[in-house]
Amino acid sequence: MHGAERRRTVLSNSTQNDRSVLERRSVMLKAFLDESGTHRGSPTVALGGFVAGSRNWVELDRAWCKELDAAGLEEFHAKEFFKDGFNGWVAK
Repeated sequence: MHGAERRRTVLSNSTQNDRSVLERRSVMLKAFLDESGTHRGSPTVALGGFVAGSRNWVELDRAWCKELDAAGLEEFHAKEFFKDGFNGWVAK
């Protein structure tokens, strides 16, 4: 039995009370992505971002808010930071 056939068999044989192999391997992730270079005339397009589980995002959010508070900021935009500095911060 090969991959796709095995998955169909697992799905057809599983019940709601039966945690199948497929269910134990599933995971919910969140992604935050940003693009650049999608404007007319741009020779390249870039996409970057982060993917993590929900617990990791909660931890990151708490730590990030703490850093923003310590810096006296409500928000941070990398585009502004790398262009002219940001609220007294300067790129090094």
